Amino acid sequence: MNLVKRREKRRHESLLHDQFLKAVKYLNQFLPPSEHIAYMSFDVARCNKASNVSSNVLTKMEEIAFKAVQAHGCHSRCHTPDQWTIARRYQILSQFSQQMDGFFFNMA
Repeated sequence: MNLVKRREKRRHESLLHDQFLKAVKYLNQFLPPSEHIAYMSFDVARCNKASNVSSNVLTKMEEIAFKAVQAHGCHSRCHTPDQWTIARRYQILSQFSQQMDGFFFNMA
């Protein structure tokens, strides 16, 4: 999702919008159609200026996010508690062994 302004008096953020769109189109030409990067542009400032009071920015973004998750699913990369425990134990043991190496080295 691109949250950069599209329409401005002086082109600042809208230049980024154009370049981002070009980059997505460029990358999509190398991907099969089933794996194309879905591009969506949403101008927060424009939505705020809308005359309709019921068009709340967060409500609109929630709708967009819900549709995106329905279409593409949700991906999360985090360690399971078991992986964390093993990694933490390894870290503690390696620190302990380094301390013990220094201890025995100083005794000689």
